Amino acid sequence: MTEQWNGFAPGRWARAIDVDDFVRCNYTPYEGGEIAWQPGRVPFRPLPNAPAPARVEEGTFCPESLRHLVRAGQLDPPGAGRTAALGDARRVALYGIDRLAAPLRTACASDAPLDPRTLARRARLAERLEALEELRTLGLRAGVDLSLPAGSFQQAALWLALTCRGGPAPGRADLFLDIYAERDLAEGLCGEAEVQAVTRWLLEEGVLRTLTLGGIGADGRARVTRMSARLLRAGLMSAPAGDFSVLWSDRLPRAFRQAVSRAAASDGSLRLETQDTLAEGGGDSLLLCAGLPFSPGREELAFSPAVHLNEVVRAVRKGAAADAGWSALAGPLAGALETLAGAACDAWQLTAFQAARRGTDTLARALSDEVLCRWLVPQLAGLEEAAALLADCSGAPEETELSRWLEDAFCAPLAGRTAALGVRLRSPMAADGD
Repeated sequence: MTEQWNGFAPGRWARAIDVDDFVRCNYTPYEGGEIAWQPGRVPFRPLPNAPAPARVEEGTFCPESLRHLVRAGQLDPPGAGRTAALGDARRVALYGIDRLAAPLRTACASDAPLDPRTLARRARLAERLEALEELRTLGLRAGVDLSLPAGSFQQAALWLALTCRGGPAPGRADLFLDIYAERDLAEGLCGEAEVQAVTRWLLEEGVLRTLTLGGIGADGRARVTRMSARLLRAGLMSAPAGDFSVLWSDRLPRAFRQAVSRAAASDGSLRLETQDTLAEGGGDSLLLCAGLPFSPGREELAFSPAVHLNEVVRAVRKGAAADAGWSALAGPLAGALETLAGAACDAWQLTAFQAARRGTDTLARALSDEVLCRWLVPQLAGLEEAAALLADCSGAPEETELSRWLEDAFCAPLAGRTAALGVRLRSPMAADGD
């Protein structure tokens, strides 16, 4: 192992890019209570601004096959969707840019036949290499060399901060940073006051804009460290602007549960989610908006343009007889929702294609696995109103059952379309303003 890894337990992470395995092998669960806050000084100078994206934003093309649905108010334009391939900023701190760039260079230099697929892949790899070099330049402007792994807690925090300025997510930073902090504290390389000062600085700089604490790992151990306790205290002091969540479980340490309960009672920005939320996303997940679990560097999470189910129902009822009952409306409505599902899938693909062309998330993709687990989250608007519009039809089920029927009638064909593309469907969420 490299000298920067002295004191860390070995594992698969030392042979392959696997930050999750590094965390599992090295983090120390913390059973204690709140940590007394000590005044300390941040040892860093102000960070340089990240370079602006090389490409200029442009409107997303909307083909005629979708325009009539957009004009009818049933589907938002393709550009309204978004894709989150956030990358894992911790990879730079643990491995350094040289180690991360090596497999990309090898793949670019392979002797595979130069067919269109190979050329397209090499172009993507070259863009990611360029993004890593831009990050190296950003580090040099800050007076640090990101080529090698971070060798201390201070460096791990600084490497993380510089990388996050380019867009990638910090991952479960409480577990990751605690490993460095505990090693350096044990060796006398830093003090508790310094660790706390850097912890608060990471929040104030917006590095930990998505902060998830707690949870129980697959090995049954609580994912609570001394850094978790520091971040809980500092997060409430610094009021982070992003998502601040705790994965709640009765198996969490008693002292941490008590601290979380007090924090939640005093600050409404702290969101509690049950441990079951973690099951789908894995033990190293962050919680994004609406409690969606997400594993940076391993998953791509896309949100479809919003579909307006109330407008679909209005259109179907307008085309039917005035006294049409549920039995007469169900068939045409199912057909309209199937058509809308196909259009939503096409609109999402257009959004993803345009985002790839703009290259605004190239660094995030450079800090992700080449083959990602891809998810699509449908955004549904007007669901309750749509059910209410149907409830007065003769023979119609209850509104709650109608809501489930409308959701299933849209999501089932959408899941079939996305499965053919290697994309899985997440549970739908209400569109903003619904």
